[in-house]
Amino acid sequence: MVGVRGLEPPASRSQSAHSSQLSYTPICINKNDFLFALLIVYNKKGIVKLIFMQRLYGDILGTMIINMATDLPMALVKDLVVDTDRGVVIAVYVNKSKNLIIRCDDFNEWGMFVGVPDRDVIVHAEDVLRVNSIINKGIPFIGHKVVTESGKNLGNITDYLVDTETNSIIKIYVDKTFLNLISLERRIIHVSEIKIVNKKAVVVRDDFEIVADKSPGTAMSGVA
Repeated sequence: MVGVRGLEPPASRSQSAHSSQLSYTPICINKNDFLFALLIVYNKKGIVKLIFMQRLYGDILGTMIINMATDLPMALVKDLVVDTDRGVVIAVYVNKSKNLIIRCDDFNEWGMFVGVPDRDVIVHAEDVLRVNSIINKGIPFIGHKVVTESGKNLGNITDYLVDTETNSIIKIYVDKTFLNLISLERRIIHVSEIKIVNKKAVVVRDDFEIVADKSPGTAMSGVA
């Protein structure tokens, strides 16, 4: 195992625990691997988790999924499965081409990283009735058109904020764009303003209120 350049990782897990009373496994992912190993320890103590209780969809993509039995990474979050009827994230994709997912109910932690008990939580989406039924509805969320009850076009969803404690979507980021690249106008709408989500559009109240942006970030994550 190669450690961070200029730093030698502990020879063993037991040696590390003896010297600092904290047990962690150095993970060789990139130049920040030594720091990442320390973050795992702090997350288990709830420190990092408090900071990352709310995360944007665009920031969740690429999040490391950690096997908590070994403290080693085993996958990345490739996409989210959203139950649009209830406004909650019910699973994450780890391989979309093979339709492999992990149910949010199987998460031990969801903050700066996703912690799961072991590799057995990775399953085929078609083997989980609830997840499979949501996917088969074919209703997108990112990129979906947003209109008011009277039919006014507000743009498309380019991001949304997730409460990682409840898996609930808190608010959506709606952009009118130029060539799907440049945001010309942005509205941030609380999910309580949504009347219905169907295959055609997300319909919000005519008198919806634009909420203040207090989320971790507002960068566009993509438009269909």
